[in-house]
Order: sequence, then structure tokens, then C-alpha cells
Amino acid sequence: MEALFYHRIRQFLILFLVSGIVVSCGEEAEELKPINRDLVFSTQSELGVAFRHISLLDGSSDNILDNSNCHKIVFPVSIEYQGESSIIENESELVNLIDQYNQNPYLGLPTINSFPVTLRTEDYTTVTIASASSLEALAATCNSLIDSDIECVDFIYPVKVATYDEMNQLADVVTMDSDEEMYFLLSNEKDGDFLAIQYPIDVIDASGEEETIISNSDFESLLGSDAESCDENDVLYEDAGGPTPTLQTLSLQLTDAPFPFGLISEVNINITRVEVKTGEENDSIPFITIYDTPTTFNMLDLTNGTTAPLGSTDLPLGSYEFFRIIVDDGNVVMEDGEIFELKVPSGSQTGIKIEAEQNIEVQGGVDLQFLLDFDVSKSLVVRGNPDSPNGINGFNFKPVLRAVNLANTGSIAGVVSDISTTELLANATVSILAADTVYTTSLTNNMGEYRIIGVTEGTYDVQVDLDGYLPALQEGVNISVGAETSQDFQLTEE
Repeated sequence: MEALFYHRIRQFLILFLVSGIVVSCGEEAEELKPINRDLVFSTQSELGVAFRHISLLDGSSDNILDNSNCHKIVFPVSIEYQGESSIIENESELVNLIDQYNQNPYLGLPTINSFPVTLRTEDYTTVTIASASSLEALAATCNSLIDSDIECVDFIYPVKVATYDEMNQLADVVTMDSDEEMYFLLSNEKDGDFLAIQYPIDVIDASGEEETIISNSDFESLLGSDAESCDENDVLYEDAGGPTPTLQTLSLQLTDAPFPFGLISEVNINITRVEVKTGEENDSIPFITIYDTPTTFNMLDLTNGTTAPLGSTDLPLGSYEFFRIIVDDGNVVMEDGEIFELKVPSGSQTGIKIEAEQNIEVQGGVDLQFLLDFDVSKSLVVRGNPDSPNGINGFNFKPVLRAVNLANTGSIAGVVSDISTTELLANATVSILAADTVYTTSLTNNMGEYRIIGVTEGTYDVQVDLDGYLPALQEGVNISVGAETSQDFQLTEE
């Protein structure tokens, strides 16, 4: 019996040990389960190389200073522009500098005027440049190389990346907070090692839109669809060389031919930019900005010869074709406080073309002043009927403007009164007629006064209208350049 007992014990121990080995082997087999190759990539794979090129330092944003796609200047940097020295402290100030240059490229490029300066290369190393000639030589070398930075796709950080060891076992999950961190992670991994982006992640595509990526194949499809946009066309700046062109100042003023409607308190128009179209010989720079300070103007404040400045700029001598005004909608405020929004079809994108009544000729020794006359009376079309119970329900807005060279114009002014009582009459409409067509209009103020500026030299008929009175017409009124014609009217009650 004792021998049988020990025999059973030995069998049990053997069975227990065999079972443990089987379990252990099963666990080891589970740990060595192959990784999902649809989610991983190696640094030398096409996708790994693309990820590294996406995370390279983009050196194109400061090309106006270093003209080099594969280097980026470390701020602050001292520059000289338009005869003045200043310090560029950050990217925001750099953007403002580029905007200022684009408004008038004829004034020349800004230049770095203090060396040494520090640059960062596309792989985030630093380079010290001792002189302007060294910077120019470096830029020439850089720009002869293929631009390997992929700009059509950008990671939106943070991005988590899993790393694996030589046994293809998960080693770590690290969080990347910048392109620089992503670049060094991808560069420091061994060629055969695997990594895995922890999807989903968000990226910015070539159109500037955010997009969610959920797999490697999704990322490959995005890169494929944006392949043409990935072919960088970074701006390189070339100084035209030679003498600086002769410049002359062109300035703009804004006025209004008013809307003759007593229920309206304000007509507010948001003007964001005014440009002038260059001639054929300057078509490489099609438009030059004259005014670039978004401002809301109440057009009813700009009547009877009142104007508001719309900026000025220095232009090379020559012919210019037309003005373009960018309008970002507006509103009409009624006397009772009700507000109606005004929408300008494509006004904030393509702008409104304004042909000048005379050629826009910039000549040496002669500064130009142009008047932009915003005819609210023709620009607003009432929706509804102000005389009905339902009243006005809005306005259609189709901006009508004219541009005149003030050097070729005169003005007309006067007083409108009652012929019997000599009472001064407010809100009378004064219209200048050219060949039976309304050229421009004005309204009398509370003192019965009117003044119309920017009238091209010539002979006109002038008509005055006011409810309750017979129209008054004065034919053959002469307007002379640089002079103001005086013309009073006396109205007779109906």
C-alpha cells in the first residue's frame, strides 16, 4: 500500500509539472503574437520617410529675410526697411512685414542689417551666419537642392506614437508635442524597428482644412490625393536691382451721394481694403494696396462735401487701370432702431471694380487725389413699401461708386429756401444732371445748405426737389476746375 501511495504522488507531480509547462508555453506564445502590420511602419518605409519629411522644419515663412527654403531665422533679428531700422521679434511681426511689403513691392526688400544671425536648418540644427554675403551664399546653396519638406500635410499635436523593441514587443507609448520631437523620434529609431501612430489623429491638409486620419492606409491616401500640392512653390524674393523707380503719391477720399429717405438713421459699410490695378508693364504685381485698415463708415456722415480719408501710397510713374474696393457687408439702422443687414455679393472676395472718370496717370511732380463717391441712393433698393402697414422689410445692396481725380474737378454749393417765407429748407434733393442723366446728388442740411464736390469740369443742369414744393431747375451751370460754383434755389409751394 505504501508503494502504491508514493507511485500516485509521483504521477500527480509529473502531471502538474507538464501542465505548468503547457500553460507557460501558451502564455509565451500569446506574448509573441505577431503585431498588426497594417498599423505599424518602419522608419525606412515609404510612410516612415513621409512622416519624417512632414516633420522637417519648414524654412519658407521667412524667405523675405533669408530667401532660403531650408533655413529659418531665430528671432529677434534687426532689419532695415524703407529707410528705417527695426527689430522683428516674432512670427506675428514677420507676417506684418510681409503684408507691408506686398502692399508696395516697388519700395524694395527689407534687409538684415546686424550680424551675426542664427539660423535653424530643416533638421533643427543651428548655424551662425557672420555676414550678408554668407547668408546669400547659403541661400543659393539651399535653393539649388530639392525642397524635401512636405508642406501639404501637417500634424496637429499632440500625437502619440508606440515604439517596439527588437522582439517586436511594445516598448513604450510616447507623446509628441511638436514637429521637432516627431523628427528626432523618427530619426533616432533603428532602421528595422517598428513604430505605430496611435490613431485617430487630426491633420491639416493642403486646403487648410482639418481632417481625421484613422489608419496608415488613410494617411497614404491623403498624401496621394494631395501629391500636386506637396510640390512646393515657396516664394523667393528677388530685388529688381537698378535705380529705385520715381514714385509719386496717390491718395483717396470717400464721400457719399446720400439716400433721400427720412426713416434711415445710418447706412454702415465695412470697407476692408482698396487697391489700384497696375498697367501691363507691371502685371507681375497686379494690384497695389492703398488702404488696408478695416473700418466701418456711416455713409450718411459723408454728405455735403464731407469726406473720409482712405489712405495713400507712393506709386511708380505710369498708367493704372482701375480701383478695386473690398467691402465686407454692412447694415442699415432705421430711426426706430431696427437694423437690416446688408450683404454684398462677392464683395469680400472679388471686390467691386471702380472705373475712374479720367485716366489714372501717375506723373512726376504731381500728387494725385481721387475721390470715391459712394452713391447710397443708387446702391440701396428698398424691400417692401414704406407707405404700407407692413412697411420696409429690408434692403438689397448693389454698391454703385464713381472715382474722380479731384485735380480735374470743381464743386457747387448753395442754399435752398422757400420763395415766400425765406424759410431755409432741409432734406431737399439737389441733383446734377448731365444729358438728362443724374450725375450725382446731395441733400440740404438743417440750414438749407448743400455742397457737392468732385464734379468734372463742364456744363450741367441742376434740379432741386422737395415734397410739397414744385421742382426748380437751373440750366447751364458751369463747373470749373479748382473752383466752387455758387447756386442758390428758391422753391414755390405746390
